[in-house]
Amino acid sequence: MKTTKGEKMGNFSNIEKNILDYFFTSSDKEDTVYAAKQTLPQEIVGYIIGRASRAKETFREIFLKLWVELWNDTGVPLNFKEENHINEILRKISDKSFKFLNEYKLHNSLREVPHVAIFCDELSILQTKVWEHEVVAEYQEKSTRYRPFVASNVYLPNQISNELKDKINIGHNMLIETYNEIYEDTKKRDLARYLLPVGSKTAMACMASIRSWERIVGRMIAYPTVESTVLALAIRSNIKKVFDRSYSFEYNDDYVEKCIKDFSFISNDIDINNIGKCDRDQYAIIKKIETEDVYKINGLIDIGAHRDLQRHRSVIQNFPDYRPIYGYDKLIKNYIKEELYQKYSKCMRYFNNLFIDTYFELKDKENVGEIQYVALLGHMTKFWYITDRDRWQYIHDLRTGAPTQKATNPQTVHFSYSTWCKVVEEKIKKYDLQNSMEDYNEPSD
Repeated sequence: MKTTKGEKMGNFSNIEKNILDYFFTSSDKEDTVYAAKQTLPQEIVGYIIGRASRAKETFREIFLKLWVELWNDTGVPLNFKEENHINEILRKISDKSFKFLNEYKLHNSLREVPHVAIFCDELSILQTKVWEHEVVAEYQEKSTRYRPFVASNVYLPNQISNELKDKINIGHNMLIETYNEIYEDTKKRDLARYLLPVGSKTAMACMASIRSWERIVGRMIAYPTVESTVLALAIRSNIKKVFDRSYSFEYNDDYVEKCIKDFSFISNDIDINNIGKCDRDQYAIIKKIETEDVYKINGLIDIGAHRDLQRHRSVIQNFPDYRPIYGYDKLIKNYIKEELYQKYSKCMRYFNNLFIDTYFELKDKENVGEIQYVALLGHMTKFWYITDRDRWQYIHDLRTGAPTQKATNPQTVHFSYSTWCKVVEEKIKKYDLQNSMEDYNEPSD
């Protein structure tokens, strides 16, 4: 994009162009759109953006002004051939950028621009949901289909009795046996994975800005599991190693307190007489919000399918509740033999009882969130979305393999979330046509 004809702009000198060409994709002043190259450290990009909001200079001019000032301090004639001098100036600009960050702690420009990639080779499925609840970040989790299902790959709740540990280990043996039978019979791990515990170990990578990391770490600190606290401190430590001069990187105590209140539902008293121990059908209840094309969708679906639906962070949604108190998925019955379904159901009910035992041992302890480790991906969870029509259409098309999503192979979509999305779509269409809605009460347990 060039400047309009007649606009007066001076040219950069040859030396300035040499400097700019090293750090930007253009040194032509008439180019008003350009990118920072990887040679320009992210904290300096953040500094430039932060300064630009109150400066008359352009982004490149801000950088050049700072570069020339610091170069002049070296007493060496300005050129761009001495690599040692280049690295020294970059270090000084980085120092200045971090000083700016620490001086203006409420200024978010520096926090929003620098991104850090964190890799975690071992965490529970439950912990990925705590992590992925942050909206502004990019995630990639290792598929559970490619991790061996063995007892050593499952987290056990901390601070439980040896007797309960023995019961859980017996349960894991039941799960592994049934898991293998379902896989051998169907050759589909998407069916067998219903038996994976929420405490199963997986791996994940995440790229996020410093600002998002502050929220992620704060949320992890607040979440009531030992694993979450340990992971939060490890992430904080590694971010400080990447930006070792960013002394201001720290989670917000007020935000942690807010999250602690948000997570209080986990330890709420549970009526064990009303815990669902039977198989359940999915459901979706739609309610339009006033006259706008905005809908609240209340759903009941298996935890395994919810893991995928929860990743659509462009919608407003509740925090995942993976306590196995709503029964277990019935839809799988259409895809496996009756004999295998009976074994599957036996596993589900066994872990429902284990959950009750675990709940009573941990409900008053700081790691109460670990009661969810004994839930299975086939157990049901309740959740809600608030979304507009366009965002919902994207979710529907992606999760059903609709023709609009050419990158999605219809053969790879999971039947559970695909079935649920199709039901929601039909109900929304029905609602829009009739401008009325069926009973908004939830189906009885």
